[in-house]
Amino acid sequence: MGSFSLMHWIVVLAIILILFGAGKLPRVMGDFAKGIKAFKAGMKEEEEEAEAAARRFEAGMAKAAEAYALGATRVQFQNKDPRGWSEFARQLAEHSSEGSAYTMRGVQKRRPSLYELVDKIRTITAPTLVMTGDEDWPCLEPGLLMKSTIASAGLIVMPNAGHTINLEDPAAFNQHLADFFHAVDAGAWRNRDPRAMQDAILGR
Repeated sequence: MGSFSLMHWIVVLAIILILFGAGKLPRVMGDFAKGIKAFKAGMKEEEEEAEAAARRFEAGMAKAAEAYALGATRVQFQNKDPRGWSEFARQLAEHSSEGSAYTMRGVQKRRPSLYELVDKIRTITAPTLVMTGDEDWPCLEPGLLMKSTIASAGLIVMPNAGHTINLEDPAAFNQHLADFFHAVDAGAWRNRDPRAMQDAILGR
């Protein structure tokens, strides 16, 4: 009963969105026409990258895992904790080559962009905590999107951190979660004040 209650509490009352891959990030910048073009280009690039990764996994897990572990958003972990990163890379190399390729093609390549799910995301009312690292470049803008779209969301950006924030700084990561759970349990987690969304620096 206790285990079920805890899981029910976590799932129903609190949603934690840790940005381990936030979906395809459309590079929408400039005017609308340029934005649409950039969006389509970004989607295609993400699909091509996922396919390339899948083929690399199929060619040999050891080298593919090493390259994956040395990605731009994982070198932060290596710099902070070389031993921990080495263990992470070793365990990654033990993954199934076939399964990793399927994941790239069946999940990474096919998942929609968060920007396509805004209407659904906006319906979330449960207390929500979004967490990302400030050097997890593909996840920063999606994090801001979720913060601005979900009225019950808070956003934590961990400093000098990449994609593996729970491994890079587990003490800080766990403390953020503990603070969030405590606030929800105490009824102190508030929805955003609608006035905070005004596009102005002065209030009335």
